[in-house]
Amino acid sequence: GYFVMTMTNPTTDDRVYSDIPATSKADGKHHGMGLINIHNAVEAYDGQMHIHCEDHMFELSVTLKLQTK
Repeated sequence: GYFVMTMTNPTTDDRVYSDIPATSKADGKHHGMGLINIHNAVEAYDGQMHIHCEDHMFELSVTLKLQTK
Protein backbone atom coordinates (compact mmCIF):
# COMPACT_ATOMS: atom_id res chain seq x y z
CA GLY A 1 0.00 0.00 0.00
CA TYR A 2 0.86 3.57 -0.67
CA PHE A 3 -0.36 6.89 0.62
CA VAL A 4 -0.79 9.43 -2.16
CA MET A 5 -1.70 13.05 -1.51
CA THR A 6 -2.18 15.57 -4.29
CA MET A 7 -2.87 19.23 -3.68
CA THR A 8 -3.71 21.86 -6.27
CA ASN A 9 -3.97 25.57 -5.79
CA PRO A 10 -4.48 28.51 -8.13
CA THR A 11 -1.54 30.90 -8.28
CA THR A 12 -0.71 34.26 -9.77
CA ASP A 13 2.71 32.81 -10.66
CA ASP A 14 3.00 32.62 -14.44
CA ARG A 15 6.19 30.52 -14.44
CA VAL A 16 6.06 26.92 -15.70
CA TYR A 17 8.12 24.53 -13.59
CA SER A 18 8.35 20.93 -12.38
CA ASP A 19 10.94 21.27 -9.61
CA ILE A 20 11.14 23.32 -6.42
CA PRO A 21 11.18 26.94 -7.60
CA ALA A 22 12.82 29.89 -5.94
CA THR A 23 10.31 31.89 -3.95
CA SER A 24 8.48 34.60 -5.83
CA LYS A 25 8.23 36.73 -2.67
CA ALA A 26 10.39 39.84 -2.41
CA ASP A 27 11.76 38.79 1.01
CA GLY A 28 13.41 35.53 -0.09
CA LYS A 29 15.46 35.28 3.10
CA HIS A 30 12.36 34.53 5.17
CA HIS A 31 10.34 32.56 2.59
CA GLY A 32 10.72 29.56 0.32
CA MET A 33 11.48 26.84 2.90
CA GLY A 34 8.15 24.98 2.95
CA LEU A 35 8.58 22.87 -0.18
CA ILE A 36 12.19 22.12 0.75
CA ASN A 37 11.04 20.86 4.16
CA ILE A 38 8.37 18.67 2.55
CA HIS A 39 10.95 17.33 0.08
CA ASN A 40 13.38 16.49 2.90
CA ALA A 41 10.69 14.64 4.88
CA VAL A 42 9.55 12.70 1.80
CA GLU A 43 13.15 11.69 1.02
CA ALA A 44 13.72 10.61 4.63
CA TYR A 45 10.87 8.09 4.24
CA ASP A 46 11.89 6.95 0.73
CA GLY A 47 8.90 8.60 -0.90
CA GLN A 48 8.42 10.64 -4.02
CA MET A 49 7.39 14.25 -4.51
CA HIS A 50 6.32 15.80 -7.80
CA ILE A 51 5.62 19.46 -8.53
CA HIS A 52 3.93 20.89 -11.58
CA CYS A 53 2.92 24.47 -12.24
CA GLU A 54 1.32 25.62 -15.46
CA ASP A 55 -1.55 27.88 -16.52
CA HIS A 56 -1.66 29.48 -13.06
CA MET A 57 -2.32 26.14 -11.31
CA PHE A 58 0.20 24.70 -8.84
CA GLU A 59 0.12 20.96 -8.11
CA LEU A 60 2.08 19.04 -5.48
CA SER A 61 1.90 15.25 -5.27
CA VAL A 62 3.48 13.20 -2.48
CA THR A 63 3.69 9.38 -2.44
CA LEU A 64 4.78 7.42 0.62
CA LYS A 65 4.91 3.67 1.08
CA LEU A 66 2.82 2.51 4.02
CA GLN A 67 4.58 0.56 6.73
CA THR A 68 3.32 -2.95 7.34
CA LYS A 69 3.66 -4.69 10.67
